Amino acid sequence: MQKIQVLMHILLVAATKMEIEPLVAQLKLQQQIIPSRLTRYDFKNHSIDILISGVGMMPTAYWLGKVLSSGNYDFAMNCGVAGSFSNALTLGEVVNVNHDYCIEVGAEDDDHFLPLDVLQLIDSKDFPNTANGIKNTYDFENPALLAVKKVTGITVNTVHGNTESIKRDVALYYSIHGRMPDVESMEGAAFLYACILEKIPCVQLRAISNYVELRNTENWNMEIAITNLNTKVMEVMNEYADEN
Repeated sequence: MQKIQVLMHILLVAATKMEIEPLVAQLKLQQQIIPSRLTRYDFKNHSIDILISGVGMMPTAYWLGKVLSSGNYDFAMNCGVAGSFSNALTLGEVVNVNHDYCIEVGAEDDDHFLPLDVLQLIDSKDFPNTANGIKNTYDFENPALLAVKKVTGITVNTVHGNTESIKRDVALYYSIHGRMPDVESMEGAAFLYACILEKIPCVQLRAISNYVELRNTENWNMEIAITNLNTKVMEVMNEYADEN
């Protein structure tokens, strides 16, 4: 099992400032590296860089490419909220998305969807994005991480809020994986792809803000999701700090 050393340089990646704001308030500002995007903080024995990537796969991929090319990170966390396909997950629950899949990447053939492997544009030897998605194989001894449930996710350009599109994409995922996806986000797969290729130990932590259903924001609970997410991220960092 891989063990992260103390005195770490940690990268936290969030799509929006809102998702990571409670944590930032507890850190000591060191310097602005890229204005409005990348900021360095001190926390106990850690140097913490927080990247606000923007929403979606494209900005996440761009900013991670830029930051990872010049950074020397020991550990990276993607911190955000997610929608849940499963009622077994409660609003506010924090999960570790260790398997992610880009559900929209492929081609339409009338009423059929053709994923990349069927199109012969990817095969099982591709890494880290295989025909079955991206699997995060990093393991950690950090008790705060070990306590978090591991789930599967999909990364989308359009958050689901239509009954027919939900049924369609759940059925598509089931046809490939033999099970339903647990959660959805707009950045997760891009984060895992970049970090795994760069050989940076990483984890995608998401707090459930809503259920994937006909869009009704009155049923969402962003406040508890963000509160619990930031609490868990702080627990993770405290565990590593206490090792020193």
